Amino acid sequence: MEPDVTGTDADPGTAPTVIEVALPEAAGTVARRGRRHRALVLIAVLAVVLVAVAFEGPLAHIWYQSRQDNLASDLNAKRPHTAKGQALGVLQIPKIGLNLVVVEGDGPAQLRGGPGHRIGTARPGEVGNSLISGHRNGWGASFGALANLQAGDRVYVQLHGAEQPTLFVVQSVDRVRASDRRLLGPSDDHRLTLVTAAGGQWFPPGHLVVTAVSGVVGHQVAGRAPPAESPGGSDVVNLTVLLFVLLGLATTAAVKVMRRVHRAAATAVVVGPLALGALLALMLALDQGVFRSLR
Repeated sequence: MEPDVTGTDADPGTAPTVIEVALPEAAGTVARRGRRHRALVLIAVLAVVLVAVAFEGPLAHIWYQSRQDNLASDLNAKRPHTAKGQALGVLQIPKIGLNLVVVEGDGPAQLRGGPGHRIGTARPGEVGNSLISGHRNGWGASFGALANLQAGDRVYVQLHGAEQPTLFVVQSVDRVRASDRRLLGPSDDHRLTLVTAAGGQWFPPGHLVVTAVSGVVGHQVAGRAPPAESPGGSDVVNLTVLLFVLLGLATTAAVKVMRRVHRAAATAVVVGPLALGALLALMLALDQGVFRSLR
């Protein structure tokens, strides 16, 4: 009997069985891809951290200082009234060396350039309670030294177009919960209320409220202070967040398209500005949303 040699070299008409074996090179490729992805994630995280630090530090300070210079120039402009975003006057507190231009409005955009007057409250020097807010830490820290004030200290405010400043004398320095609005209500005297964060860099536990009066001290009357200026819309759905989303999508699309046909250097030239713009938009969105409490 002839031996059965089907499937062997003895039967040239039958193809041999091929057994696929995972080559070491394939496993190495997967490992390299994993390391590359982890490196990209790490680079992205570091980029966000660096942009956040730069944004909250030198970039915010440059923005703040430039805005103060523009407001100082605006003090000399002749106009019948002061609109939101324009210079209201100069606030001076000799004890802490404060000498700043106050802007009309206390929304996030206005407070990035210095202390802001809450629209709807009395103008400084008029009968009523005039509210002025400012950052304690971020964006120039215009009110960073308010905690050093004591009863009896002097505060001066000279409004746009006024020949002489109005003198206010500090009556109290209080730390209150963020929800406590009693010191912000209207009054029957010439009152000035300065408000900033009570402390803490990112999530302040409350507000520091400095109350000063010009002339005879009166009383607070029934009523509530107007709400602070809002950037418009919610903290989640607004133009800044939309800009971040659009730039983020544009960055992702650019990476996918560019890396197929161009070298890494060309990809970085196109993707870099888009990614930087997305990160800056993210910082602005966080500033006007989560981190907005007069820090």
